Amino acid sequence: MSRVASITLLLLALCLAGAVASQPSGSTFALTLAPNRQSDPVVSGNIVVWEDYRDYSTNGSDIYGYNLTERRELTICTAPGDQTLPYVAGDIVAWQDARNGETTDIYAYNLKSEQEFVVCNSPGAQTQPVVSQAFVAWADNRNYDQTGTDIYARNIQTSEVFPVCTAPGMQTTVDLDGNIAVWEDNRNTVTEGNPHGTGDTDIYAANLATREEIIVCTANGAQSMPVVAGDIIAWIDYRNDPDLKGNTGEDTGVNNGDVYAYSISDKKEIAVCTLPQDAFDPILSGSILMWEDWRNDPRGGADWDNPTGNENSDVFAYDFDTNQAFAVTTAEKCQSPAGSSDSLFAWFDFRNDPGDRSNCDVYGRLRNDPAEFPISTAPAWQHGSTFLANRSYVSGPYVIWMDDRNKDPEHDMLQPIANLDIYGFKLEPQGDD
Repeated sequence: MSRVASITLLLLALCLAGAVASQPSGSTFALTLAPNRQSDPVVSGNIVVWEDYRDYSTNGSDIYGYNLTERRELTICTAPGDQTLPYVAGDIVAWQDARNGETTDIYAYNLKSEQEFVVCNSPGAQTQPVVSQAFVAWADNRNYDQTGTDIYARNIQTSEVFPVCTAPGMQTTVDLDGNIAVWEDNRNTVTEGNPHGTGDTDIYAANLATREEIIVCTANGAQSMPVVAGDIIAWIDYRNDPDLKGNTGEDTGVNNGDVYAYSISDKKEIAVCTLPQDAFDPILSGSILMWEDWRNDPRGGADWDNPTGNENSDVFAYDFDTNQAFAVTTAEKCQSPAGSSDSLFAWFDFRNDPGDRSNCDVYGRLRNDPAEFPISTAPAWQHGSTFLANRSYVSGPYVIWMDDRNKDPEHDMLQPIANLDIYGFKLEPQGDD
């Protein structure tokens, strides 16, 4: 071999070695491969919980969990009837529970004491619980005929159940962090002929410790998908969308959602992203707000009733500590946020999809490095939820998702007997950590 060839091979080897070294180290693992469908995972700290249909034919859906540190499965609730939409924060797991009949109640489980308890079993349906260290909050239909859907909460320490908001109209889509609950609210659209209002929702919040209500945003158009973390509330805002402001122009089929935020301490609204293209699915983790962004799509947004096959959404973010917006990924095709932590960003990614949205992967990047890396590219549909938006699937070094790589092709993933599993990824400490 000539000296030139030897040097060329050496340089090539060094380049390859550098490429491998730059790939963050981590491992993918299955949290559960139980029969049937496991779906809608939620992660907090080192605990993951999900809906589980392994015993659906005899017991309906149950709630199971997983301790990421100890790598062991947890049986949370296997009561008769369906237990669905679990949420976890700290030691408390809460879910909606149909064991008592057709309408759902709210039950919870203390991971530390290993005790289940009733959060609320009042008349009417109680749904979609969310949890913080101090409170459980939910949408409550006990007064539906009079005031529509309300927001109620329970103090975990004192066990007191109290109304958060019983204004006329519909209060729904509640999120909770610490003492602050935030929700969609259409009280300002209620009329004598329409006591439940319209879809033109505003954003309201409350401090559950002081019982003080906060008017966050009542701008024209709909405000939706509120999320809260610490001092910041964020949402998708349609004040600049002609189709959702009641204008008489032609409906393009493409929305124009903006991203707005509100500082609770400053009582100040923040215009995060007001481009003429659509924004969707905000996820707020600490000081980082991520969203699905359609600025680089030819139509400026998705019209899934009339797909083109060329849809292109990216993931952008805003750091409230620096007041800077930036691109997380602008890869081809569609990406949507999975969440962030102090160590990484993660998202769900269709760059390898053949065109029928059957193949969604999971990608990530380090917080201090723009280089992207694949977390999971199994030939499968890998995503966070089939039902809920605005949930983070990232906690510390972990990323969690639903995965149909072991699917039964005869059953749709939404069916209880579909073979849908829960997978995860752990980012290992990097060389500079």
